[in-house]
Amino acid sequence: NILGVYVSYLLILKQLHIQNNHADKICSLLIDKSDCNNILESDAARFMGFSWSEIGLGYFISNILIMIMLPHLYAYVALINICTLPYTLWSVWYQKFKARQWCPLCLAVKAILWLFFFYNLFQGLLKLPEFSIQHILIVGCIYIIPVLVLNIFISVLSEARQKEKITQELNSLKTNDE
Repeated sequence: NILGVYVSYLLILKQLHIQNNHADKICSLLIDKSDCNNILESDAARFMGFSWSEIGLGYFISNILIMIMLPHLYAYVALINICTLPYTLWSVWYQKFKARQWCPLCLAVKAILWLFFFYNLFQGLLKLPEFSIQHILIVGCIYIIPVLVLNIFISVLSEARQKEKITQELNSLKTNDE
C-alpha cells in the first residue's frame, strides 16, 4: 500500500505536469509505445469527475488508515481489493487496444493491486466481513473522504498552476516590445 501511495503520487504529479525525475524515468520505460501523459489526459482517465490517479491515491491511503487504525475491519479492505481487479483488466485492455499506448506508472498500480490480492489470498485473508451498517458506513467514509479531499486539493492546485502559467505568459507579452 505504501508503494501504491508512492506510484499514485507520481501519477498525480504527471497529471498536474509537475516535473519529477522518477515519474519521467518510469514513464519512458517502454520507449516507443509509452506515454503516460496521453493516457492521463484521455477521456478514460476520469470517472464521475475524479481522475483515476486521485481515486488510486485515496484508495491506498484508505487501506493504510484502516490497517493502522481499524485492523478489525481488514476483511473489508481485502473485499474492496477484489472489486478493483475488473478495473485493472479494463485499464490494460484500454491501453492496449484503444489508446495503443502504455502508461508504465498506470501499469505499476495495476500490478500492485494484483500483488495485494495474491498476498491476501496466500495469507488466507480473503473472507467475508461480518457486515454491519456501522462498519459499512465507517469503511465507506474512510474510502470516500480521502478521494474527495484529494480531488478538491488537486483542483485548487491545478487552477493555481494554470493561473501562474497565464500570468507568466502575460508578463512575457508585456516585456515583448513588438
